[in-house]
Amino acid sequence: MDLMCFEIINSSWHITHEPFFDPLQDKRWVADFLKKWGLENHGPVESSHLDRLAALRSFLTAAAQELLSGAVLSEKHISEMNRYLALDPYYHVLQFEADRYALHKEPTTTGWHVVEGRIVHSFAQLIDRFDLKRIKLCENPECRWIFYDASKNASRCWCGNTCASLIKVRRFRSRQKENRV
Repeated sequence: MDLMCFEIINSSWHITHEPFFDPLQDKRWVADFLKKWGLENHGPVESSHLDRLAALRSFLTAAAQELLSGAVLSEKHISEMNRYLALDPYYHVLQFEADRYALHKEPTTTGWHVVEGRIVHSFAQLIDRFDLKRIKLCENPECRWIFYDASKNASRCWCGNTCASLIKVRRFRSRQKENRV
């Protein structure tokens, strides 16, 4: 499941694995992120926006960690989330496209506050519409990405095939080494 909030939260992985790269301090990465999620029309990305995005990442990471621990979101996190959600000013527009109708969201205003509101809205939709027990932390100790387990029996342990393959190969090699001794 590809969610905007996961992309922001998991962007901190680069800091721990590539010490000189924080995607949220790279205007090109942020511009690509905004384009991917249809948020590119809210003005140029400025340094203050990058700092606000990093603060938002810290907030969402803390909220996600709280959920991963099995706790209910604290009143402080809920209050902060509602503050961000108030920044999400959209209305809906119905359009006819390629022989079908489509409902699109259009912002009533533009600006960086809309971007922040949309990111938190993504997180709020996650915890409103989906099973919280399926929000998981990748078991690869070198990854630790947060992901949503959409598997049929909710048994997924890794964020994706790369981590799954890596861990399975390591376990296989470890067993092979033990068998040789």
